[in-house]
Amino acid sequence: MPYRQETALPSSAATRGDRIRRSTPAFTPYRQDPAPAAPDLPPCPARPPWQARWPQRAGWPWRIGWKPVWKSALERGAWKRPAAVLVCLIMFAVGRMACAPHRQEAAAAAGPSLNHSAGIPLDEYGAVALIPSPNYNARPAGTIVNCVVLHATATATGQEAVNSFLNPKSETSSHFIIDRNGAVIEMVPPERRAWHAGVSALDGVADVNSYSVGIELVDHNDGEPYSDAQYVATAALIRRLRMHYDIPDARIVSHAAVALPPGRKTDPVGFDFARLYTALRS
Repeated sequence: MPYRQETALPSSAATRGDRIRRSTPAFTPYRQDPAPAAPDLPPCPARPPWQARWPQRAGWPWRIGWKPVWKSALERGAWKRPAAVLVCLIMFAVGRMACAPHRQEAAAAAGPSLNHSAGIPLDEYGAVALIPSPNYNARPAGTIVNCVVLHATATATGQEAVNSFLNPKSETSSHFIIDRNGAVIEMVPPERRAWHAGVSALDGVADVNSYSVGIELVDHNDGEPYSDAQYVATAALIRRLRMHYDIPDARIVSHAAVALPPGRKTDPVGFDFARLYTALRS
């Protein structure tokens, strides 16, 4: 900025000093310095109408200042935690897919779970588990169901009997299984023909399977007493069957009574039919 040259004061001002140097900037009341050049900033992109309510300067949520959100996240390392979670999820999914065949094989080997602890009936016959067996066919046309055949499973648990009836190679089944705790498992609907009696006859009429309902009682068939719950459940089940079929007491029989040749079957050993008949009449 230019300065004025030094000037000597008149002699009249010498009393205040021999010489006073005065150096002041030139005063230009209308002079203006040039404004600094505007920075070369990228133009703000046009926003769609649904973003109009957000401040244009911040550009939230799509931009932080003049930098995209994803670029800012990469620079501060915010991607590491989501990436680790994503990798864990992918590994978990791959592991489940790899183990799926083994889980299916184990489930098939174990058979359906008899989770009947709740004891909630699922059908009109009081069954708390419905596990369809493939071993059945249709009853002959015009057949009238008028007989109940009681069996012993010769197994320790109801699950073993269920697994046997689910195996097509066994070619055996029963309409119902009554577990030691009195739970009723239905495997073949009574209107279908289950394969439980084999070669058999009752009162001179062959093929007992065609006109009977088979009930299996979980027991080793070695004379072990049947539980009170099994007697109660058997009587209740037969009462429900009598609501649909005419089944007299005389036609509630054991497997041993209908199997041919005589003596081929012995089950259910130790079952008290008199107690059952009394329960049905009470």
